[in-house]
Amino acid sequence: MIERAVKERKVTLLLALVLILFGLYAYVSMPKQENPDTSSPAAQIIFIYPGATAEEVETTITKKVEDAAATLEGVETLLTYSNPNSSVAVITLDYSVDYQAQWQALRESLDDLQNELPDQVMPYTLKTNLTDYAGMILSFSGDGLSYEALNDIAETYKSAIETVDGVGRIEIDGLPEKKVFVTVNSKKIAGTPLTSRDIFEWIAAQGASIPTGTIDTDEGRIGVKMPSGYDSVEELKDLVVYTSETGAALRLSDVANVEMRYETGEPRYTHDGAPAILLTAYFEANKNVITVGMDIQDALNALGEKYGEGLNVTPVLFQPDEVQSATRSFTMNLIQGVVFVIGVVLIGMGLRNALVVSTTIPLAIAVTIGAMYLMGIQIHQISIAALIIALGMLVDNAIVVSDAIQVRLAQGEERFSASVLGAKESAIPVLTSTLTTLAAFAPLMTLPGEAGEFAKSLPQVVMIALTASYLAAMLVIPALASLLFKSGAEKNPKKNRLRHAFQTALEWSLKHRMTVYIVLAVVIAATAWLATKLEINLFPYADKDIFYVDIKADSPTETDGLVASVESIIGEFPEVIQVDTAIGTGFPKFYLTVGITPPSEDVAQIICKVEPSETGNMDILADKLQTAFDSRLTGGSATARLIEINQPGAAIEVRVSGEDREKIQEVSQAVYLFLKERDGTVNVSSDAPSEIFQYAVEPDEDKVAGLGLTRYGIQYQTSLALEGMKAGEVSDGEDDLAIQLSQDIESIEDLMNVQVRSDYTGEKIAVRQFADVELSPSLDRIKRYNRQETVSITSDVRPGYTPNAVQSDLEAFLPTLDLSGVQIDYAGDQEVFDKYISGLMAAALFALAAVYLILLIQFNSFVQPLIILLTVPLSTVGSVLVLWLFRVNFTFATGLGIASLIGIVVNNAILLVEYINRERAEGNGVEEACLRSVDRRFRPIMLSTTTTVIGLLPLAWSNSSFFTPMALALMGGLMISTLLTLIVIPTVYASVHRKEL
Repeated sequence: MIERAVKERKVTLLLALVLILFGLYAYVSMPKQENPDTSSPAAQIIFIYPGATAEEVETTITKKVEDAAATLEGVETLLTYSNPNSSVAVITLDYSVDYQAQWQALRESLDDLQNELPDQVMPYTLKTNLTDYAGMILSFSGDGLSYEALNDIAETYKSAIETVDGVGRIEIDGLPEKKVFVTVNSKKIAGTPLTSRDIFEWIAAQGASIPTGTIDTDEGRIGVKMPSGYDSVEELKDLVVYTSETGAALRLSDVANVEMRYETGEPRYTHDGAPAILLTAYFEANKNVITVGMDIQDALNALGEKYGEGLNVTPVLFQPDEVQSATRSFTMNLIQGVVFVIGVVLIGMGLRNALVVSTTIPLAIAVTIGAMYLMGIQIHQISIAALIIALGMLVDNAIVVSDAIQVRLAQGEERFSASVLGAKESAIPVLTSTLTTLAAFAPLMTLPGEAGEFAKSLPQVVMIALTASYLAAMLVIPALASLLFKSGAEKNPKKNRLRHAFQTALEWSLKHRMTVYIVLAVVIAATAWLATKLEINLFPYADKDIFYVDIKADSPTETDGLVASVESIIGEFPEVIQVDTAIGTGFPKFYLTVGITPPSEDVAQIICKVEPSETGNMDILADKLQTAFDSRLTGGSATARLIEINQPGAAIEVRVSGEDREKIQEVSQAVYLFLKERDGTVNVSSDAPSEIFQYAVEPDEDKVAGLGLTRYGIQYQTSLALEGMKAGEVSDGEDDLAIQLSQDIESIEDLMNVQVRSDYTGEKIAVRQFADVELSPSLDRIKRYNRQETVSITSDVRPGYTPNAVQSDLEAFLPTLDLSGVQIDYAGDQEVFDKYISGLMAAALFALAAVYLILLIQFNSFVQPLIILLTVPLSTVGSVLVLWLFRVNFTFATGLGIASLIGIVVNNAILLVEYINRERAEGNGVEEACLRSVDRRFRPIMLSTTTTVIGLLPLAWSNSSFFTPMALALMGGLMISTLLTLIVIPTVYASVHRKEL
């Protein structure tokens, strides 16, 4: 095939050009995202049980929901909360199951469960789109504009945006619900035969709308319409609710206060302190986000001209801009890497060789992008970073083939023969080195969980690129060489001082092998010790210009004041240029790893945008803010949070589980106090349940029966008085507003005086006549994790401290406690470390086994593959040393890079051992063969290493929290491994084959 490609080189080069053009087309057409979608399949189940305590909810609902969830396949975690009045369950599945089928099975189980629950339990809510996150969030605000006006404008924007191709669902939030509140005056109805229930039923009956029917006439069927509903609030106020025997009419306004106003406690939003309406757009999957964003921007610009000044339409989030910025930055890094690599090849090989070898780069990249297009791998930070990592390796095979051809030409062979034979001569060693690299990257596709899904495209893209580079080196490089290379020996070859230095060092090493082995053992041992000193931060924060603040008030009445205090503190930091606030809820999911804050009157969330120049200091800014929050806030707490790249959550989390609630409380409190008092910890919290008090109204069964009452009637009428119910609708001229009826209950005495009507006697009876009341304790929440009652204690760490150091101290502290009856589990960084580092180690071991097997087949030897694999610990020496020197944390990406080195660094050793074997086959002694191998393979080894390292420079300079540590680990491992390989591998080879000297 090689000979055919050279002979038909015009066809070969034309096909290469076609592939490059297809790659360009694919790049333009492919979907572009910021990051891979690693959303875990998760579902949330909510049951509402009015009036039930947390303990009653746990027994009646939660445990049964757990039983239903346990029947699903692939359940990874099951987290449940039993609250007063509600049960919440969150189920997470792993990636190995068909989660759509599991959700359908769950719906069927919940339908069956609903029929078994008490009638008072409301129909369940099941959400299976918890992981959808917004592509765009717009805030609408303006001086003098009401909520309704802002909402109408947002609706106009929604109509324009939803026509854009690629936009999925659009939601508008923040418009408080306007209702007509009817509050019955207890004193005024006390002297009448009426109860709140009577008024409620009368309003509902008078406002009912029932289809009247039709009458057949000679002209056809004509409908009959009767008055229905309420056309105004005044009409409702004038509603006659009772007529006395004397004919006097008692109107609604005589016994109740009727007013139209916004519902209190509803979620609402502000932009820089002004009331705002939020528009959230979700993009369709597999779309080019940048193109979608351009079309949206055109629509926004057109609408902006329509409304002019006075209206503020501000992006809280606009993902297309972020994707464009990220992909542009990484694409520039890729272009810089290409330029650097070509420059190195040009310096190391001369103009003609550089032109030929460098052709591999655009061809391999184009083929890779084309393959990504066909395989559905999107353009995002990970896939572009993979191209940058592969960049330097793309020319490795071409360098070897080109060098082999050049040697033959220097020996006087004609161009066609030299090109064909040089490529054939290099085919097996180049194939082996390519296969070993592929074998090293392949296991990385099997890493577990979200991080494995997040990084999966990296090994995929590298493997595609290396395969493309091998085919280019075997087919295109010989064709080009036969066209451009010149025959004849090199003129005045320059003596390479560095090559001579390595040969001299190898000669010394061969004579002092024991000294070399002792030094090598010391170096590896020192590296192992140094590795324990590296700080671990598996998933650093994303390089974003936003952070967010989660707020929790001690009570709903303190939420607004707490939010105002937090906004005031944030305003003292000039780095913050935009503040958007959600009160009574959180923002829609605005990033892949940010959780959803359920609506509650005691919560709030703030998104802060900072000057882009300050993104490198986000952790310091967040720490300063947190210190201010902790020292100055009262009435609740606020937590400054940065955007996580992956695996969101606290750095440290300890779960205390068991069956003995008191023991769980005792141990969890001790852990909480230990972390709270330790230097370096921040945001220490415990979700241990608190004891709350509630009034327990206990009806006397004998009295209830004697008065003709029922439990349902009592509960229905007292709930109506306290919480209120919808009695119908009234028009305000534009919309139909709900009529919410309740009674003016402000104390337990008022509740005991509420009069309920007997369903049997029709008499009004005060609650105090048949019931007693007492204050009883109850829990505010019961949390269960994987079907065990659990308390979680969480903590973050301040800059300059590491989670593993705090974790180590905690692990030393726990044995001092009495842990009988409880189970301790670690989440946070420790859980992630155990899960993903074990996954990386398993991948590395599998890669080593695969590489050994490939080498065994090539060299037909058990020992020589082991010699070659010595390069792996040699590369680790370089990686650890560079990380330590530059004070870089060990991250998941760093581990990914070190694991990737297995297939990269063995290539140099393969070239050395293959040439040594060839020299020995020609009759040369072992030492002579070793020396000649370094002389002969020095240039391709140094060039391939240099190109790979230089290709990684833009990634190392990118100052990326995720990619920079990985690039440094790769560069350090490659450089040190190459330098040591040229000395150690021949020395060990000579020692193993010493009997053949």
